[in-house]
Amino acid sequence: MKKHYFILLFSFLSLNLAFMSNSIFDGVSWNYETTARNINLYIKETPLYEDNFYKAETIIDKFDGETLFNNLLKFNSYPSIFPKTIVFKPIKSIDKNKFLTYTQINFFPYKTRDYYIETEYSVNYYDKDKKIYIFEWKPTEDKINETNLDSKCVRVNKVFGRWMIKELDDGKVSISIEYHHNFKVDVSKKLREYFEKANTVDAIENLIKFTAKNK
Repeated sequence: MKKHYFILLFSFLSLNLAFMSNSIFDGVSWNYETTARNINLYIKETPLYEDNFYKAETIIDKFDGETLFNNLLKFNSYPSIFPKTIVFKPIKSIDKNKFLTYTQINFFPYKTRDYYIETEYSVNYYDKDKKIYIFEWKPTEDKINETNLDSKCVRVNKVFGRWMIKELDDGKVSISIEYHHNFKVDVSKKLREYFEKANTVDAIENLIKFTAKNK
């Protein structure tokens, strides 16, 4: 377990040195929380009325980074990959590999949550032939977020996330997902934390399961 933990730590540190971006997750001081289903969970706790940061990470050798990343870009398949996703639809190109995207998330028994985000993906080299695949999103400043409202949904505005898939030695791949959001669910922070931790770990597991079924 310790060996696995230090491999992930080294992977994370070397990634920060190799690739610098302007993500909200850059510079977050992650605290190890637990390991579930061979996936490490990290958290950055915030004061009571603020929103936590979450990160899950694991290392696998079953699939290559490109295959996993290509599945992340199968937006029409998101309801199959991530069961709570109803819609994940790029609707307008902003720049190369960057899109305005509309999303609906099932929050039963609460109303469906929806939001517009800016999504962007990239592929970078960090060591000769080793790649880092990145897919991230953040809130949009487009006015459509304020005007195109759906009465059947609760519009949320604070949704950040980042997938990072990094090729390692010996055919291994590091997969991580980071979340920071507020879905306007009126429950205690402790209860929200319980579900947010589980959802963060589930995201990686769901991607791996989908890849296994569609390899």
